[in-house]
Amino acid sequence: RRNHYSLLGIDGADLPEREEAIADIVRTYLKSSGPAGLSEIRHQTDFTGMEVQRALKRIGAEAVLTGSGDTEFYLMPEDLHLLETPVSYEENIMTPLTIVSLFDPLVATFGRELYARYGQGWMHPLVCGGVLAGIIEDWPSNDGIEIREMDLHGPSVEEFVQAIKKFMAYYSFFGVEIARIRKIAEGMDARELKAHGFKEIKGSLVYGDILPISVSWEQALNYILWRAGFSKDRVYRDTIELLKSQIILRSDPEIALRVRRVYPLEYLHKEGRVLKGYGIPPYLSYIDAERAGIISLFRKKELTHEEEEIFDLIRRYGPIPVKDILASPLMGRESARKALRSIFRSGLVFKNSWGHYLVPEPPDIDRDEAVRLLISAWLDVFGLVTPSHLSSFSGFAVSLWELKKVLREMETEGKIVKGLFLEDDDRVFWIPSGDTKKLSKVKVK
Repeated sequence: RRNHYSLLGIDGADLPEREEAIADIVRTYLKSSGPAGLSEIRHQTDFTGMEVQRALKRIGAEAVLTGSGDTEFYLMPEDLHLLETPVSYEENIMTPLTIVSLFDPLVATFGRELYARYGQGWMHPLVCGGVLAGIIEDWPSNDGIEIREMDLHGPSVEEFVQAIKKFMAYYSFFGVEIARIRKIAEGMDARELKAHGFKEIKGSLVYGDILPISVSWEQALNYILWRAGFSKDRVYRDTIELLKSQIILRSDPEIALRVRRVYPLEYLHKEGRVLKGYGIPPYLSYIDAERAGIISLFRKKELTHEEEEIFDLIRRYGPIPVKDILASPLMGRESARKALRSIFRSGLVFKNSWGHYLVPEPPDIDRDEAVRLLISAWLDVFGLVTPSHLSSFSGFAVSLWELKKVLREMETEGKIVKGLFLEDDDRVFWIPSGDTKKLSKVKVK
């Protein structure tokens, strides 16, 4: 008969007491899915917390702590030995060792083993042939992946290195440059990792194309000052040469000790050698007239109707004096003044030696090439840089992603190299490739 309901045990069999039935169900669950926490058992069985606790006591379940957590998990006494008996790696190797996410569907097949062995925390399982082969606890940053803890049983160091390479290939899309191991797995030999491309730098094993050089902050500051021109053997000929190298200068005090012949910036402005406006970073500056158009490639501003009218007026008739702009019949004087001030501060227009407004001639280069010119100028004046520093210095007009993309291209061309150059700093710095020896040697008096 179909779809007929009947009472369980109606044939006269004795029904178990509720407490006994609950205990039997909890025992069955632990045998199939343990270790399991109290809240999990409650969720899966719909029993109350007190009922589950009594059942656990009745069946003699053992409580264990896993990983670094303080949550108790329960399993049957006869299953305790399984926690210390990993599945044989040699018998189950079918696919290469792979680092997977906790959210990978494959993790569901060995989730119990994973949490029983390592607890609940931020980690990536190491999987080989569908078998759990260990974990890494990794934390990504702007520059690299930091592996703080790891466990590996079965696969060789060579297989682990290949898995790290695949892992890094994924993270390279996010601008990650290196993998840094703080603590290796128990039983692993650091010499084997070094034999497969890892470098020992500042107490960590580092994988990536970086130089194993580090200096103190005091020495790095000597190099930066030397690069900026505060040294007799690297002083600029005059203000014009410095400006062409740096593209933008803000005031006379920043040039006085860096050039042999000082031309005041305002004098150069009156001579028509420089323009005045808001550059990169977005402060009122003096800008090389021949390269002012580069700045316009980094200006993204939604113009109002009034601003668009004023900008178009300057582009068509500039250089144009402010009185002619304010006398425009397109709008009132106050609206025109407000729109002019806005587009000037946005770096869309500049002032020439007469104080007339103009739109610089756009350069015949794309944005990537413009980023390259800016990076070259910043490397020339700072020497030691990070992408995050450069993005912040630009007033975030140049994105971190653009900077990393161009830095990688320049590295491939052999123009720059990277490394963990500061002793007390874990960030990846970039430096001109010809300056690696100077970094540790130059002194500025």
